[in-house]
Amino acid sequence: MANRLRADAEQVGDLGLGLAVVAPQQNGQTHGQTVIPCLLTAMSAFGRDYGRLPDNLGQCSKDQDAFLDRAIAGLAQDGKIISVRLALFAEMVKGKPWTPATLKEIGGTEGVGATFLEETFTATTAPPRHRLHQKAAQSVLRALLPEAGTDIKGHMRSQQELLATSGYASRPKDFDDLLRILDSEIRLVTPTDPEGKNGAAPATVQASGKHYQLTHDYLVHSLRDWLTHKQKETRRGRAELLLADRAAVWNARQEHRQLPSLLQWLQIKCLTVRKDWTPPERKVMREAGRFYTLRGIVALLFLGLVSLGGWWTFGTSEARARVENLLTAKTADVPEIIRSLKPYQRWAVPLLRERAAQADLDEDKRQRVALALLPVDAGQADYCGEALLKAGGPEEVRAIRALLHEHAPDSFVRFWPVLTNDKAERSRRLRAAGSLVLSDAGDPRWVQVADDLVRCLAGENILLLREWAGLLEPVRTHLVPHAARRLAEADAGGFAAYLAMLRAYPEDAAAALSAQLDRSLPATAEQEDKKALARQQAQAAVALLHLGRSERVWPLFHQPEDPTLRTYLIHRCADLGVDPTILANYLLRGEEKDNSVRQGLLLALGEYSANQREELERGLTVNRVARVYREDSDPSIHSAAEWLLRRWQKTNRLTQLDKELTEASPRRQPGELTRPHWIVNGQGQTFQAAHQRDSKRLTWRRVAAAWRRSQKEVCLSWLWTILRNSGAIAVTANPHRLALDILPRARH
Repeated sequence: MANRLRADAEQVGDLGLGLAVVAPQQNGQTHGQTVIPCLLTAMSAFGRDYGRLPDNLGQCSKDQDAFLDRAIAGLAQDGKIISVRLALFAEMVKGKPWTPATLKEIGGTEGVGATFLEETFTATTAPPRHRLHQKAAQSVLRALLPEAGTDIKGHMRSQQELLATSGYASRPKDFDDLLRILDSEIRLVTPTDPEGKNGAAPATVQASGKHYQLTHDYLVHSLRDWLTHKQKETRRGRAELLLADRAAVWNARQEHRQLPSLLQWLQIKCLTVRKDWTPPERKVMREAGRFYTLRGIVALLFLGLVSLGGWWTFGTSEARARVENLLTAKTADVPEIIRSLKPYQRWAVPLLRERAAQADLDEDKRQRVALALLPVDAGQADYCGEALLKAGGPEEVRAIRALLHEHAPDSFVRFWPVLTNDKAERSRRLRAAGSLVLSDAGDPRWVQVADDLVRCLAGENILLLREWAGLLEPVRTHLVPHAARRLAEADAGGFAAYLAMLRAYPEDAAAALSAQLDRSLPATAEQEDKKALARQQAQAAVALLHLGRSERVWPLFHQPEDPTLRTYLIHRCADLGVDPTILANYLLRGEEKDNSVRQGLLLALGEYSANQREELERGLTVNRVARVYREDSDPSIHSAAEWLLRRWQKTNRLTQLDKELTEASPRRQPGELTRPHWIVNGQGQTFQAAHQRDSKRLTWRRVAAAWRRSQKEVCLSWLWTILRNSGAIAVTANPHRLALDILPRARH
């Protein structure tokens, strides 16, 4: 294409057109009037030569005429015809139809240069060698572009500068090949004399001193359009264009408003290569950097002052709010609130000291202020320690001891003399112990004070005893045995207190109470000692029922040879508040096979008052007891169930049951009484069959059926009626005479 361009340029010269020829004026014609015929002649010659126009211009089509008109109008510039431009245009359109559409396709006469460069370097039809040097060619041509308003000569570059710009510093052969393409093949650049000796031949210039510039001013606009278009395709290219634009504007008018914006400045800094900046670009970036650095420093100082003021205001308000919250919060929340004051100590401490100086501040608030000052003022430890000994409850002790342990751990030594002093108030000794468990739980002195400490606990509010016991949990192994012993020995009031303590340690308590049940006395012990032990073990068993550990308790309801423990247990269940549903549920589940135990449970249920058993009576318990009374074969269970129903004032229910039993039990012969072991006769009397122990078989066997034992006491009139009905006496017998005869024999 380059050779063809040279030939076309020579052809244009043969037609009388120089490189930039001004046609002579003839007969008063202007330059424009002479240029247009010359252009028409040249375009016609090109068209006929390329076969795009007919030999006779009069035979041109409308599209061809329109093409010629627009091409000639665009190529004529200020009364001049540039042969390079004309030859380039002819080369671009020689293989295409000469129509307005073709002009539009190549960008018109103005865009023909950019289109030429595109097809030369980047199009798929471009020679491979050209495409290989595409980026290097763009860099070299961009470096040779002059600033707006300057000529080509004034923006020449040395060969070394172009070598560095091209990126071929380490590939000199590729750079030489690039220069051959730009200079010898497509004639975009040309060597020049740096001293202005244009007449010197390029061969006479030393290689080290060679300089290059663009071939013609006409190429400047096309190159700039082409390079700009390529740069806009990448972020880096757009940043470079932005930098060039800002540099041109600011250098023309050096005002701060002409500098790139902060965002633009950052974009240019990040996306462009500093070493590729031109001096004007370096200048504008340096000025923008100073400008924004100064602005940034001022902005940072302002923001710092605002932030400092906001921080101080926020800290003051937050500290004030937290101090007010401290004075009114729940005791359990005080340690956490005081810890939350740590980031605001610079503001909170003056507020707290101001509060402490108030004469009318009540004692509770003064104590909280002292606790809050404790992290910064060790002198508050003595006051806080005395406040702990006067604390109202376990929550307050827990809060104060936590803060003392955290900020003044050495102050705990003052509490041992209080705890070991048996003449000190019980409340002070207990609070001292509640503090010492946090630091000295392993001290051997706990063994000596454990029993006294249990008594101190019993003197506190029973509703808070479980919390107090939880406070002393680290030394529970010393406390639980004494608490279990005192529970077994206590009256009803003391029992409730010690039970509340033991509820805090269910596992340890169950073991200690079981140990109470395992105690025994020698056979030679006094009867009073045996009764005392039975009473204590009964109370320990009741405590186990309260704790849900009933497996050790049920066997104690069995009737032994000495019923003292069983009797105490039957009565203590109701007296000491065992839930009757515990006994009823176990009894009526049918798991217990020992009739003696079942009888004991029925008797224990009968000891409950109407208020205690109110909820139990509303359920199915009464119906189940009635079924036991009617159906159980054991006479003792039958009798205990009857007694329980009478205790619960279910007389009408019993009468109905006895009536049913009388009707269901016709008169039987004595030998027929085999099962059940009790019978109701026609008069409603319940009789139990007599049994005796079979020593060989170790079982009970029924004795002669003639012997029956009434389940209830009877009067003489009832006895007379029974004997008369059975035929043992005459119907006309005198009952008073009968009584005189029977009673003496009954005594025997």
